[in-house]
Amino acid sequence: NINKMIAKAKGTYIIFISCDDVLNKNAISNAVNKLDADDNLCFVGGGRVFFMYDDNNKKTKTIEENKDLGYVNNGDPDALLESEYTKLHSFFMQGTVFRKKIVDAIGGFDEDMTGDDIVFRIKIARYIKNNPPLTFEIGNFATFLYRQHETNLNRNTIRQIKTIFEVMERYFDDRPFPGLLIDWINGAIAGGKEKELGDLIRTRMMDRNISLVHRARIAETFFALYSVALIKVNSRTYRYAQRIRKIFRKIFPKGSLQTKIARFFFNQLKKIRRFVVKHDT
Repeated sequence: NINKMIAKAKGTYIIFISCDDVLNKNAISNAVNKLDADDNLCFVGGGRVFFMYDDNNKKTKTIEENKDLGYVNNGDPDALLESEYTKLHSFFMQGTVFRKKIVDAIGGFDEDMTGDDIVFRIKIARYIKNNPPLTFEIGNFATFLYRQHETNLNRNTIRQIKTIFEVMERYFDDRPFPGLLIDWINGAIAGGKEKELGDLIRTRMMDRNISLVHRARIAETFFALYSVALIKVNSRTYRYAQRIRKIFRKIFPKGSLQTKIARFFFNQLKKIRRFVVKHDT
């Protein structure tokens, strides 16, 4: 739907804003003045943001002082891409004014992917990198108030992990998973979401359209998490390890070669654990 609206838009510039966020005064005019003055500027946004919180069920809002996001250097697409890889973010789409012809050039949003903002930002950063002297500006100011509430999509951990899996495969398949993604996976398992996570991982592992490198990296990640959790000699990490093993049972079909390899690996780790327990007591 957003791509359809982009296609129908006739103006020189375009801005995206959620229906529950609020633009700051002069956010659009300030950006447009800069874009008008420099044809090489692809977009202008703010490097700060106000966070607006709902006060339970009351009709009042708590507004937190604007925060410096500190993600990128102006005009450096490599810094933008590195921020997307390591921090899974670089700037807020909301309140950023884009040059319409650049949005058209990158094809808008990828409709075959779960995520939207991160994919759009990566595409525009790659386009700027490949087409010098194009550039961008992220200023030291806030362009909008961002409403935080219980139904924000970024609170859906499994959806977020799925989004980043897709992003890693399409745009960073030559690099290992970033630490922040591992933290999200850890959080999902520790939070008792191993069933949903297992369903997601199984779907990706069984999809032959997904690169073998990406699928191997997923398996490697879970083996590593299991190894660390199992060898630590305490009941909490052992329970955590068993949750990871449940995920593996979902990933591989019963009786498959992968299952046999995984079983052998688990058995070896159990022997190591028994050895550690024996010599620590």
